[in-house]
Amino acid sequence: LVVLIVFVMVGSASAGTADSFSQNAAMNTAGNYSSGVVPNNTKDVQITSSTAADTLTGVSATMESLTVKNGSAHSIANKTTTTTSGTLTLGNSLGFNNAQNSVDNDLLVLSTAGSSLTIFGPNQSSGSGVLNLALASPGNFNVGSGLTLTISSVISGSSIGFTNTGSGTVTLQGANTLSGNVVINAGTLKLDAGGTIVSVPNITVAGGATFDVSTLTTALTLASGQNLKA
Repeated sequence: LVVLIVFVMVGSASAGTADSFSQNAAMNTAGNYSSGVVPNNTKDVQITSSTAADTLTGVSATMESLTVKNGSAHSIANKTTTTTSGTLTLGNSLGFNNAQNSVDNDLLVLSTAGSSLTIFGPNQSSGSGVLNLALASPGNFNVGSGLTLTISSVISGSSIGFTNTGSGTVTLQGANTLSGNVVINAGTLKLDAGGTIVSVPNITVAGGATFDVSTLTTALTLASGQNLKA
């Protein structure tokens, strides 16, 4: 009698690789990272400079995640004087464990009092090229208590959404095109000015969390087939 025993391996999120960006400069330049290499979708990048007005000027960059936890205010912008746009892509379609905080699928992380991040969509110079934000995989916007993440870039992601997991505030100001579900598990998700998420099929607000639409230029109207759940 021969007994065959088969072991089934259960997959888990792969560990990311930590990297740091310490310059007030271009985020597509290898020398501005501690690794000396331009990041890819396995790199979990922490901005470590004390103040930073970082740029993706008419170029694009890809990283697994981005973290700010040094108590400083930071921004990322396209400052081209031309029509050339750029894109910041975050995520890993295989899933990942963020090397900066050991949390699975944390795409954007803000922690430590005083930390903030603004990702500007509109051009911040004399050109017309914009900065877009693309999500390559579903994940978390993990913003700590009292902290603010502001995104005026257009956020895209085919059947990809995000989850608010921190108790801080995420403010969206762009006409976003992402088409996965958005879950507000904690904190506040704010649609400000012209911020929209009309392609999101389901918006779920957990107990104690807030979906703030009080500063929209026009009242929130759910699109056909769109659901708001609590």
